[in-house]
Amino acid sequence: MSENYNDKNIKQILESENVPEELKPESIKIMLDKFSGERKKKIKFKRTAMRVIPIAAAFAVTVSTAFGYMLKYNHDGDKCIVPESSLSAAASIDSIKYADDYTEVYEYFKRAEKKASKINTNSLRKEIAEPDKIINEEAGVLGEGDISSNQKKEYSDTYNQESGVLEADIVKTDGNNIYYAYGDTIKYAQVKDGKFIKTNNFYNNCGDVNDMYLYKNMLVVISTVYNMGGVDEEYSYCGIEECSTSISFYSSGDNPQFIGSYSQEGRYNDVRLTDNGYLYLISNAEKYYNSKEITTEEFKEFIPSYSVNDEVKYVEPDCIMIPEYCPDNMYSSSAFTNISAFNLNSENPIEPTDVKSVAGISSNVYCSYENLYLTYGYEDTTITRFSIKDGTVIPQAAGTVKGYVNDQFSMSEYNGYFRIATTINTWDNPWRDVFVSESQDDYNNCLYVLDMELREVGKIKDFGLNEMIKSVNFQGNIAYIVTFRQTDPLYAVDLSNPKNPVIMDEFKINGFSSYMQKWSDNLLAGFGSSANNEGNITGVKLTMFDNTDPENLSALDSVEINSDNVGYVLSDAVWDRKALLIDSEKNIIGFPVTEGTYIDNNDNSESYYIFYSFKDGHFNLLNKIKNDNEYDSFNRSIIIGEYVYVLSNLEFKSADLATFQNVQSVTFS
Repeated sequence: MSENYNDKNIKQILESENVPEELKPESIKIMLDKFSGERKKKIKFKRTAMRVIPIAAAFAVTVSTAFGYMLKYNHDGDKCIVPESSLSAAASIDSIKYADDYTEVYEYFKRAEKKASKINTNSLRKEIAEPDKIINEEAGVLGEGDISSNQKKEYSDTYNQESGVLEADIVKTDGNNIYYAYGDTIKYAQVKDGKFIKTNNFYNNCGDVNDMYLYKNMLVVISTVYNMGGVDEEYSYCGIEECSTSISFYSSGDNPQFIGSYSQEGRYNDVRLTDNGYLYLISNAEKYYNSKEITTEEFKEFIPSYSVNDEVKYVEPDCIMIPEYCPDNMYSSSAFTNISAFNLNSENPIEPTDVKSVAGISSNVYCSYENLYLTYGYEDTTITRFSIKDGTVIPQAAGTVKGYVNDQFSMSEYNGYFRIATTINTWDNPWRDVFVSESQDDYNNCLYVLDMELREVGKIKDFGLNEMIKSVNFQGNIAYIVTFRQTDPLYAVDLSNPKNPVIMDEFKINGFSSYMQKWSDNLLAGFGSSANNEGNITGVKLTMFDNTDPENLSALDSVEINSDNVGYVLSDAVWDRKALLIDSEKNIIGFPVTEGTYIDNNDNSESYYIFYSFKDGHFNLLNKIKNDNEYDSFNRSIIIGEYVYVLSNLEFKSADLATFQNVQSVTFS
């Protein structure tokens, strides 16, 4: 980053002769009062109608039309028709456009038409298909992830999708201390041989905790901060423009000391940490203004900003990437994906080493050791690849594929190729998501192979027809894909020839696996929902697949915990893979369960964390550890030495791995 922009810099820019007349100081007072009244009116509308420019538009510079063509814009906003075939073409690195100055950012959004009275159909589809995530899709599973991929540890850590790329969670341990976050509170326990030596809890002053890292002697806490000042209390929902994402840095130990904080605009999306200490944080920011009457304060506000220890700075113009076209239709007048990088080994880890802002909103995130991929879309998914090295974020390529992405595990980089699995809704009625039930929809699925410029090399489609992708597991040149509508077909796809992927086998059972993880060279563990022959969800299901021969898949054994007609069975692990404990070396698979019944309008339930081993082709029940508080439930489990610890907001319990008998319990207020 060349220089830091602060309020003084912005003021100088605003007072320059390049700023439009209505932004000059003498014009501001007249506009302020009117803007104040309009602000509240817009908040309710933007909850239900929102459209933003896909992030890859900053490079691909194209938008879809309803006629199978695409409109391409030059810098002056002139249109030209280009064939739909260009949809899968990657953008040249030369097409990446950085802003020359803040006035150019202003002019870009000034040209954008705000059509607040018209609900965009594509936006509605996405809103229904991908609702705001209360639980992050890109969660982690507690397993055998390491700070160093070659370092063996005697305690479990968040399972990492890629070697050397560490994923965050609400629980972390260094083998002596456990940190568990719930809301704005972090529970702490010092442990030894199953005993809780010391416990404590402390508040995180920077908002509700989303994720944490424990890196060397530092606790890194990622939080959501709600910026609700001046907004009616009835609108307490945190919209993208009303949130910021914060990182709080603490020393580790039984009495963590606050080191400092960093904050950037937007709702938290995801985070990654490479094992050499470089952290990358992604958030989505969105703001609104009246396109006809803009105040100086608003002009300042729609420039992306961040703060270090409460000192506000602005992203440099040459680090803001914007499309070269003027959009026809944007509900959002200013929408950015903000990406910041940090060196946790530096003397000042709070100060970012790089900050980039890209016009548009991102959804699923995939990260290899050298590249960060951001995606956005429903009918079409745009993909943007950034190279990441030593705390820098550099855009490299962009491309587009048909369909939407289920989660981060639907993507993989391997041997110079990027693979991505998508589900395509093929019924072309634009109001299908509003007036038609899911059972009447038509779905197709596709697995694309792209080169590193994100150009299509090969693909396979037309599998799992009328079903949706529920989980994907890549193992080298083989992809295992689960789709579901009534049954759970598990597909094995050969990717050894990137130009010609081939389905080797399709294996069907009831229910579906929402997550799959390699258990051994010949076994694949799947966890998800059980279902009956009609496709109705009945409970939870653990399955061990035999993939010794990918052309002849089978299930060796499965365990189901089902409800009766007046009850229910739920597990956080169905939608949050972090809630699973999978450790093949210690031969343990565990997950939380809540069972309940409705009798005479009373909800009677019990919660527990249940453990299994797998031996000789069968699952064996080890034990289930119950939560003693009826209003609480376990949602994490970790292993330290020869003991397992199950964790919830109100209670920690430990058990001996040899017998799975309870050793000790502690409660938190």
